[in-house]
Amino acid sequence: MSILKRIFFSIPFLICFIIFNNYLSIFLENTNNILSLNLTVYLQTLYLALFLILSGFFLIIFITLAEKWFLVIPVITIASVSSFLSYTPPIVYIMLIGSIISFLIIYITLLNKLKTYLSFSPTIILVPSIKHLVILLILISSISFYLIESSRIKANGFTIPTSILNQELNLVNSQLNQGVGQNNLNSIPQISAQNLQILKNNPQALKQFGINPDIINNFIQNGAVNINTQSVPQSFTKNLIENQMNAFIRPYLKFIAPVLTLLFFLTLTSFTSLLELLLTPLVGTCFWILEKIHFTSYQIEMREVKKLIT
Repeated sequence: MSILKRIFFSIPFLICFIIFNNYLSIFLENTNNILSLNLTVYLQTLYLALFLILSGFFLIIFITLAEKWFLVIPVITIASVSSFLSYTPPIVYIMLIGSIISFLIIYITLLNKLKTYLSFSPTIILVPSIKHLVILLILISSISFYLIESSRIKANGFTIPTSILNQELNLVNSQLNQGVGQNNLNSIPQISAQNLQILKNNPQALKQFGINPDIINNFIQNGAVNINTQSVPQSFTKNLIENQMNAFIRPYLKFIAPVLTLLFFLTLTSFTSLLELLLTPLVGTCFWILEKIHFTSYQIEMREVKKLIT
């Protein structure tokens, strides 16, 4: 087989791996996205998993056709060094070292398979290697996720994603509107500006209930207010929910980074597991096409087999 054929699949591998790193870097810019209920985030995770699968697919085919270390090592080195295009220190060093180690492990194990198989069956030989590479890269990505999230929490604390707050706000408003009649709402007495000022002057009492003292200013400006769902500003309810949730998770702040990392690992693993269902027909179809266009060829051998007679 010519050199051009041997290195042909290295090009789509490098392209897909660079795109994977780009999507991962965007995801790591805001690690709280793992909790987001936004459709855009789900699509971003799907693209991340897709290009991860494609990177493994093209790399395994490239190694299968190239085999020689002087062809494989430079390509996986270039792919690993491409991490500098998407990440900054120290994450770039983790992705660089992790990628090289993962690629070398897969290369060594796959090379051993290619030297010891009896009959070449691409789906049986190659698909497990693709899955193993995907898991290794997810582990490396999860380590990077954990380091970024833990350092971010230490520096800025933990912030509840806006999409979750909006979801909770809609749920609260819906329950209030369905559970309380208008006559009951109108019968609720007013809170005077004087009482609001007393509340503002006692911030410790407000904090015990998870209420930010600053939001009392929203009511003082109006002098008095009916405490019902029609007159309470959305910002007040949203801040109240946010403060209550933050107060709840504050004692467990040191567990946030590991939990989010586990959630990231499980989420990405779930997406890739679904896409891996396509690997068997994809690999089989790929080598069938390569054979039909005479890109690859096969040699049929007759071998003696020794059997035990009982």
